[in-house]
Amino acid sequence: MGEENGKMPHGRCGTMQWTPRLVPIHRAIEVTHIVHVSDKRKKSGYVFSGEMHDFWEFVLVCEGNARATADDRIYTLHSGRLLIHKPMEFHSIRSADETDLHLIIGSFCLKGEILPFFAEKLLPLSAEEQARFVRAITCMIEAEKQNSAVMRQEGVSMFEMFLLRQYEKGALPVCENEIYDERYQKILHVLHENAEKPLRQRDIARLCRMSESALKKTFAAHDADPDGDGTRGGIMHFFGKIKLSRAAALLENGMPVRAVAEKLSFSSVEYFHLAFKREFGITPGQYRKKKRETD
Repeated sequence: MGEENGKMPHGRCGTMQWTPRLVPIHRAIEVTHIVHVSDKRKKSGYVFSGEMHDFWEFVLVCEGNARATADDRIYTLHSGRLLIHKPMEFHSIRSADETDLHLIIGSFCLKGEILPFFAEKLLPLSAEEQARFVRAITCMIEAEKQNSAVMRQEGVSMFEMFLLRQYEKGALPVCENEIYDERYQKILHVLHENAEKPLRQRDIARLCRMSESALKKTFAAHDADPDGDGTRGGIMHFFGKIKLSRAAALLENGMPVRAVAEKLSFSSVEYFHLAFKREFGITPGQYRKKKRETD
């Protein structure tokens, strides 16, 4: 077509009696990879103790009530609410009020200038918006079952359009935190505020102005570890995950591995290497190199 620098040459092209104008398409947001899509039904009493990862995650509650955490924030989720987790945000979820849960979940690698707009958002969706989100995720789920590239692209396009429409609404109505246990909120705040310190359980209890037994009991009520002893979670295990999340962010910003280990009060660089690889599957140095190459 004789295109040069995104513009058509002057004059007519071929036998056309008019001069076409090439309009560039600016992608404000784009799905680069589908990480995971699922449609889950969980019984009352369901608990997911938490995780963090370097991609975005969208969790829609279709039925039931849930409690969720995102770093030091606590949310109550009802039907029609969409919770968005940004990369490296430690998050957990559990059923609430003795209700079964129906969750639609999509995890993606995203890029685009409007991405910051969606960080730390809990959105109440209308019935129409909820249907659009569900259609997009369901299409991607079916694409995986049928190994259909066409269906996969269709689902991704619907999801990108859903995000664009949310952005174009302007000031989205963000649901405020509904603090159902102020003691647990205090624990989360203390852990995140003191991630760089070498705290022990008794130190955390002192900062929270609780006894150690009260600390363990309060945390265990919201954690998958009923004994609070770290075998399936526990407060010190949770604190370690917060440190590793902070470590990943520092590595992304270019801080050397040894400096990160020292800043976050790991007992040694070697232990930091082991803990980081156990959580993320690669060493801190490999993670830092990967992020620098991506950028």
